[in-house]
Amino acid sequence: MLLYTSMKPAFVIAFICAVVAISAYYYNKRVSTEVTEIDLIKNSLSGTKAFIYSGSSIAFTCPKDAYQLLSITRFVLAPSLIEEKKNDADTLLSIQYSKAQDSAITATISNRNTIWHTKDSLYTYNLSIAR
Repeated sequence: MLLYTSMKPAFVIAFICAVVAISAYYYNKRVSTEVTEIDLIKNSLSGTKAFIYSGSSIAFTCPKDAYQLLSITRFVLAPSLIEEKKNDADTLLSIQYSKAQDSAITATISNRNTIWHTKDSLYTYNLSIAR
């Protein structure tokens, strides 16, 4: 009987350690395979590396209700400087919803020379320069 009671705390501690290890494994597996919006944008903007150099200053435009795209783009393209669109911008990166294009952004792009363009499941990306 004495042996049984001394083993009980050791069993409980071993059981808790096993549960924590299994939980950590499955949490890591879930997190590492989940594709987030940031991952999607990062993969899509990887094609701009040939055009945007470290320290470049790029104007940026996106739909007004997608304000988070500016922050995500700054994060993905750092250390390049990504600024909100100015009228005299030489290089412009625009991101629009793939299913609902913004007519003002589309008009702006049509007046410029597109040097890079891609599309993913959520967004359409366009890098252009002034004519």
